[in-house]
Amino acid sequence: MQNTRLAQTKLANIPNFLKLSSLEDWSPEQIFNLLKEYKFVCLRGLITEKSVVNAKGILQSSFNKNNDRPTTGETPDEVKNNFQKLAIGSVHSQHHEGSYARFVRTFYNPLWAEDIYQMHDIFSRMIAVRNRLLDKPINFASSTIEDNLWTAARIHQYPSGGGFMQGHRDTTLKNVSHKANLNYFQVMLIMTQKGVDFEKGGGFIMQGEKRWVFEEHCQPGDLVIYDSQTLHGVADIDPHKNLNLETLSGRLAAFVSLYRNL
Repeated sequence: MQNTRLAQTKLANIPNFLKLSSLEDWSPEQIFNLLKEYKFVCLRGLITEKSVVNAKGILQSSFNKNNDRPTTGETPDEVKNNFQKLAIGSVHSQHHEGSYARFVRTFYNPLWAEDIYQMHDIFSRMIAVRNRLLDKPINFASSTIEDNLWTAARIHQYPSGGGFMQGHRDTTLKNVSHKANLNYFQVMLIMTQKGVDFEKGGGFIMQGEKRWVFEEHCQPGDLVIYDSQTLHGVADIDPHKNLNLETLSGRLAAFVSLYRNL
């Protein structure tokens, strides 16, 4: 049955932008219907902007470029701990099936590792949304390996000076989910504000021929949901600025994707 309260709290008169007050204040079926029509959904109210700003500050103050690992070469076990890498180009790790180009720094922070960024409560809320969409228990694969799956809780940084991700569909993660007899949904947390943390570019969704830069309408704490059919990427972040990899500038987003236990 449609959640009438949810239907009455759409943000900015955009049908697929929804304001919520609790985890129960939405219907998975309504999300599915919106995904079919709009390719993505934005949820506001489940994670506070204050908690995201706090975590971002901790990440920025503790950041050390010397912890960067290269684009490829890490073992499956290394990313199951607190782990930092800088990826440039279209070559991916051996377990990845995609070949799209990107320039992104990733901070892995699974829930069984030390909570060094104070992100674990935020990740847990994101996992609860993902698991509800999958019709799984709220803590499924959150801090343990279940059905040979684990949650790769992580933060992506797209640096000012040209951070980007080529438009693509999530083939690898979709296949991981399908092998486990699950549907695939990506739940992404917005951690930065366009116009404040970066000026140009941002995450985009393709709706037919139209490129929708959703971060022009989002704020830190918003959750963006899309599925395996959604063509998405990150338009170049502040290409007019000099690149400085010594600081944590540009765009940040967090994810709780299910990875296969290798």
